[in-house]
This record gives sequence, structure tokens and C-alpha cells, in this order.
Amino acid sequence: MICDRCGLPIWRETLEGPECTCKEGPSIRPVLEATIVTDGGPWCSHDMPCAVFSDLHAVYDLNSGIFKPSWNAQAEGWVLVKVPPWVRRFLKRYERKGHGC
Repeated sequence: MICDRCGLPIWRETLEGPECTCKEGPSIRPVLEATIVTDGGPWCSHDMPCAVFSDLHAVYDLNSGIFKPSWNAQAEGWVLVKVPPWVRRFLKRYERKGHGC
């Protein structure tokens, strides 16, 4: 699950429900499942929205199987970055200490 307000994954499930560290409280949206249709050629169609501009479609890389930001978002400089595990652990620890999103 992803928090609508801060855009980060919900980091803890409690008896009351999912919990996030953003100041406004959690607003939950489900993780999207993409429908990909291809005929084996070098093109396909899908219904995954862009992570930056939700009104545009993401770009699906057939070689890697990864959704990238839309062409407009890429033209503005948005890229997909894989964050090293130690950075993710540091950020989660930093958020839990109450420094916020």
C-alpha cells in the first residue's frame, strides 16, 4: 500500500489500520496492477499511468520489463532510479524517529 499524501510505502500495519509517518495521517491507495497486451512484436499496449503525471501513460520498456515515466516527464528530466538498500534503511530509520516525510 502507498500513502496518497506523501507517496511513500506504508511502513507499518497496526490493529487500527496502516500507519504512515506523514503529518496529515495516512490516505491509502492500492498498488496498481498493469494489464499488458502484446503480440510478440516490438510494441505493446498497457494501462499503467505515469508515476509523475497520472493523467499520462507510463513508458513500458520491453527489454527490462520496467515502467518508466511518461515521455513528457522524461523530457522534463524525471528518471527512474534504483535506491541502494542501505539508503532505504537509513531513510526508514530517519522517518521513524519523527523527522517527517
